[in-house]
Amino acid sequence: MRFFDTHQCVDYCRQRNIALNDNEPKRNDIEGFRGVKVSIADFPARKGYWLSSWLTESLGPSDEILLWITAWGVWPSSDNWHLYYNMRQHHGDKSLIKEAPGHYFLRYEKPALTTFVQIALVSGWDFHLLATPQWFGSFVSHDEYAWLYSKDTSFSKFIEKIENTDLEVVSE
Repeated sequence: MRFFDTHQCVDYCRQRNIALNDNEPKRNDIEGFRGVKVSIADFPARKGYWLSSWLTESLGPSDEILLWITAWGVWPSSDNWHLYYNMRQHHGDKSLIKEAPGHYFLRYEKPALTTFVQIALVSGWDFHLLATPQWFGSFVSHDEYAWLYSKDTSFSKFIEKIENTDLEVVSE
């Protein structure tokens, strides 16, 4: 696991042809992809680990994954900085989130990725999950929705995965 500053996150996306909008990954209207917006507003906190696992597993058999946190501190009473920075330090990093908002994981590091995603969900942060090869991706908002997208060719399978959960589809 490594941590990336914003410039490294942008470079990661450009090198892998991940669509950007103002130096941040596009959230929707991505050429060759279809997406669906799901509500996570009423998702119980006790299922936070399940949702984190589901989001990371939905990325498929990815060789590498970038968790890019793009907004934090939106709901200060929800932030658990002690837990977050202890996790970062556990993985050998002492930088602040504003200095290195990117979290780069290899395939075998999915358990750590799942934990960081859970912290981001509980804290109410905005974040992107970007996988290589990019078949699936997601943007999760502090406004309690997730934009989940996949390649056109695998979208119907993706919708089936969503329908087998407690997630509520808001729009396609």
